[in-house]
Amino acid sequence: MGEPFKEKLNAQAVAAMADAIREAWPAFDAAGFQRDATTGLQDLELMDRVRHLAATLAAWLPSDFPHAVGILLRAMGPPADPAAPEASTRDAGGLSGFAMMAVTRFVAEQGGAHVDVAFDAFHAMTGRFSAEFDVRPFLAADPQRAWARLSAFARDPDPHVRRLASEGTRPFLPWGMRVPALVADPEPGLALLAGLKDDPSEYVRRSVANHLNDVARTHPARVCEVAAQWLVGATAERQKVVRHALRGLLRAADPGALRLLGFDPDVAVRVLDLAVPAAARLGARMPFTFTVVHEGESGSPVILDYVLERPLARGKRGEKVFRIAQRNLAPGQRVDYATHHDFKAVTTRTDRPGDYGLTLRVNGRRAARASFTVAG
Repeated sequence: MGEPFKEKLNAQAVAAMADAIREAWPAFDAAGFQRDATTGLQDLELMDRVRHLAATLAAWLPSDFPHAVGILLRAMGPPADPAAPEASTRDAGGLSGFAMMAVTRFVAEQGGAHVDVAFDAFHAMTGRFSAEFDVRPFLAADPQRAWARLSAFARDPDPHVRRLASEGTRPFLPWGMRVPALVADPEPGLALLAGLKDDPSEYVRRSVANHLNDVARTHPARVCEVAAQWLVGATAERQKVVRHALRGLLRAADPGALRLLGFDPDVAVRVLDLAVPAAARLGARMPFTFTVVHEGESGSPVILDYVLERPLARGKRGEKVFRIAQRNLAPGQRVDYATHHDFKAVTTRTDRPGDYGLTLRVNGRRAARASFTVAG
């Protein structure tokens, strides 16, 4: 396992921040900043470290916000190459990389009375480390002005800035502040995405897909409507955007999304002979086998997946979907599958001993189920 992200903001990172700011503003008390910034830092998780460092910047920079922002802009290292927008600027000198999370948080927390100065700063800073989390307080507090600036960002020559427009307005941005208006009304975001769906940068297009996937959580029919419009005359790149955007609806077996991508939920495919062991163990692989038979009169694309029904904390139960295969089946074709589910420990879920179920799906339709138990 790699180094935890929080360690990107450690004492060494604080020292580098102090040096960069002092070089840009010789009056900066680098020693005082380092002392306060490192006090208690090691006990904090990543986002708490970000907040702590932003507050420390506010204590040691000038109280005049435009003056403070000017210092931070001069202290920045060079941006990532727009031709390779995901390239790291961590070792480029000056403020860059994870340290910029604290800098953009400072702008968000101190810039409420200076919206245009703040957005000008985000425009410059996002090429060093995305400012997606920190445009969101402005979307909540002053949505009209924030949307106007972000709409302009969506037309910017720099892919970092265009991506900020899409990513910063996602309804369910991971780690991001919740902005209820983004969830309740997706239309401003959809209007912004319409101009980015064919962006020349895959970095931007992937954000467009993730934004649309977020919208699908609360407005699935609207997303299917948008996807249908985008698929008309779509390039291969736009088709990829739509497929990625509909991934959550495919996992949820949404019939509209399935049909848009050519997967008929009523396809004439049967599942035979599902065989699952009666017992499995945490930390081990559990094999299972089954057979699919296409009984239709014409070939059909199919998605085969399985739903794992499992115990959760406090006596609750949940489901998680896992993909097995996507393929075309010819009329009369019979395919035998031997695969497995891995109960090894992962950071994204916790498996527990108890009663489980495994349900096979064909194009989202539940076709066969087996029960088993898992021991610790």
